Amino acid sequence: MDLVPFTRTSPFLSDAVNIYVATWGHSREASYQFIFQYAGFHGFAGRVALVNGEPVGMGFGVDAVRGNWWVDTVASAVGASHPALQDAWTLVELAVLPGQRNHGYGTAIHDALWLSHDRPRMVLSTQKTNLGAQRLYLRLGWRIIHPGLLFLGNPVPYVIMARERAEP
Repeated sequence: MDLVPFTRTSPFLSDAVNIYVATWGHSREASYQFIFQYAGFHGFAGRVALVNGEPVGMGFGVDAVRGNWWVDTVASAVGASHPALQDAWTLVELAVLPGQRNHGYGTAIHDALWLSHDRPRMVLSTQKTNLGAQRLYLRLGWRIIHPGLLFLGNPVPYVIMARERAEP
């Protein structure tokens, strides 16, 4: 497996979008706009996992700064001074194609993104019903900081998780 970075101008952006569409079923145009927008945010890092040259997974994130709708929503639920949100990086998306799961690709993408920034902590959200993702994150040292947050316009509750770097 190869992990390659992607940016707004990278040919791998299209692969990231295709994986996102295949995973979540959103339209290609909306998915492209979503990822392209985030790729312009401060602290952006994105990776695509390739197996034999074929994309099988993707992930990306940005610095967790106030003014980002996700950070502001989470801050309103857990408190703006919550330690998990201080000097943090947001893992916005991590997706592996359904037929390619349970081969370590998600862990490899996660670990590469963890190493892509120097923030002392990371935060994320995943659907409360997505037990596979929660198991992965818990195994990788994440902890739940909110058990079921509703984002505006979405009836699905999301678990909010945080992880800190180990002290040297």
